[in-house]
Amino acid sequence: MTTIPQPAERLRQHLAEAMAKDAGSKAFMKSGTAWDHARSEWLAHADAAVNALHRSEKGDR
Repeated sequence: MTTIPQPAERLRQHLAEAMAKDAGSKAFMKSGTAWDHARSEWLAHADAAVNALHRSEKGDR
C-alpha cells in the first residue's frame, strides 16, 4: 500500500466523498459500522487518484 502524503489527506477525503456521491452511494451520508466497508472502498479509489497525482507532480510514471 502506498502512503498518502500528509497534506493530501483532506484531498483524499474530499475525493472519496465526491466520487461516492456522484455514483449514488450513501457511504459518507450514513453513519455506523455497516457503512465502513463501502467507505473504505471509496477511500481506496481516492488513494489511487491522489497517488497518481502525486507521482505526476514528481515526474514519475
